[in-house]
Amino acid sequence: MRKCFVYAFDAPTYIAQVQRGKGEQLNVLLPKSFLGYDDSIEPQQFDLAQAEEFCQAAHDGAAWENGFTLNAAYREGSKSMQTALEILKQNIEAMNPKFKVNLVGKQWSDIIDATNKEAMVYVGWAPDYADPDNFIHTFYHTDGYYAPRGGLSDPELDALIDEARSTIDEDRRVELYSQIAQYTKDKAYFIHIPTGLGINAYHTNLEGYGAEFDNPLFGTYWKDMSKTQ
Repeated sequence: MRKCFVYAFDAPTYIAQVQRGKGEQLNVLLPKSFLGYDDSIEPQQFDLAQAEEFCQAAHDGAAWENGFTLNAAYREGSKSMQTALEILKQNIEAMNPKFKVNLVGKQWSDIIDATNKEAMVYVGWAPDYADPDNFIHTFYHTDGYYAPRGGLSDPELDALIDEARSTIDEDRRVELYSQIAQYTKDKAYFIHIPTGLGINAYHTNLEGYGAEFDNPLFGTYWKDMSKTQ
């Protein structure tokens, strides 16, 4: 059933209409600028025929036969979050008249309350420190911040994450995070909403600014910038 929802999310439409073409899909919940992101892994794809096939197979066909009603929560007042779920709702409900997705706007404090568990919720994360573990452990580990709220507990995945966060061998960490990306994509643990692309315009006489000077957590340091004549 998770794969049904993943394939039913129309990311290209979201990028075109919500992000005005300035967005990109990720293959795992980790920014591309962080250690361990593997560009060789294809992101999740939008495919309604594939989504319907997974829906029909879920729970040995019982979900397709009996239908379901699902509440999907998002931060009240966030139009981008609401629109993402509206896109998903439209595609899921179009598959089968017995499928119903109710969108529920909630206060952010209620959504992130440790006692709150949602069948589906739109969440996001900003890094506390520039290391992939701050994203990977947060979303995917049994003892992470978001995983318990979604009932996610996968011992095999936990073992990969634990090794990645404990080794000082950078090459091994890169290898492990690539494995984690492929594993979690195959398991369809999350729908990956496209991330927005930041655009910064600057004059050609400004030195010390650009992608090669960018810190994945803090951006560009003012002290490194200077102007040419």
